[in-house]
Amino acid sequence: MQGIGRINWSRVILGGLLGGIVFSITNILKGVAVPAFGEEWAAAMALLGIDMQRLMQSQAMLAWFMVDSILFILVAVWLYAAIRPRFGAGMRTAVYAGVAVWLIGYLLPMIGYASLGGSFRHVLCSSARR
Repeated sequence: MQGIGRINWSRVILGGLLGGIVFSITNILKGVAVPAFGEEWAAAMALLGIDMQRLMQSQAMLAWFMVDSILFILVAVWLYAAIRPRFGAGMRTAVYAGVAVWLIGYLLPMIGYASLGGSFRHVLCSSARR
């Protein structure tokens, strides 16, 4: 049994793997169900000279997106486990962890992209939809 304040790493890893897979699947479905989002992102990336159509046909890039999603959710689960002893188990702690991950992982990078101008200002609002 884990002591109070100790992180159960097997559950963190399992939660990260399962959550990352679900996160990846929802991102794929979002791209299929809301093609305008994909077109807007592709237009924004074209400003940087990145061809999203070619990029998304790369098996290595798709594998990287899956690994990236799993790592991102793994960090979120770890953060929840790390702050749980201080804030207690439950929805409030999950919201704290989620907001922190969103701020660091989405909002701050999107603010940086928005400073580039153009379509990235519209993409900034989409970070909350991801």
